[in-house]
This record gives sequence, structure tokens and C-alpha cells, in this order.
Amino acid sequence: MFGGTASAFVLVLGSALVLDRLTAAGRGSLSALHFAGVGLGIAASAALVTALETTGAAWSVLWLVVGGTAAAVVPIVVWLRIPVIMITQSGGS
Repeated sequence: MFGGTASAFVLVLGSALVLDRLTAAGRGSLSALHFAGVGLGIAASAALVTALETTGAAWSVLWLVVGGTAAAVVPIVVWLRIPVIMITQSGGS
């Protein structure tokens, strides 16, 4: 129950922060991408877990693989975010 509550809190708070930043940068039309990314992450996670379950992987393996995948994706997200930070700070488009 705590995990679900924490997840909902992060989604709502994170969405508010992202939408505020997009609006401040004059890029409010990109707000749909935020929710598309969340949905894509949920779908990818479900597909990964389903694929692992069909191989008979134990719950501990599922957690390790999903956690490792999430950790591997973080540098990619940071790399994609750096140009956005530079555009926002320079005031350019």
C-alpha cells in the first residue's frame, strides 16, 4: 500500500513540477510528452516483467532486472535533459 501511495504522490508532484517548468519556458504544448513518457515507462515495465515471468524467473530476479533497467535508463534521461536545460537557461528556442 505504501508503494502505491508513494508512486501516486511522485506522479502528481512530478507532473506539477514538469508542467510548471514547461509553462515557464513557454513550451506548455509539450506537456503531453510528459504523460506519454510515463505511459511508455509503465508499458515497458509490464512487458519486461511479463517476458521474464514467462521464462520462470523468480520474483527476486524480476526486481533486480527491473531495478537495473531503471538505473541504466537514468543516464539516458539525464543526457536527453541537458539540451533542455541549456535552452531554458539561454532563453532561446
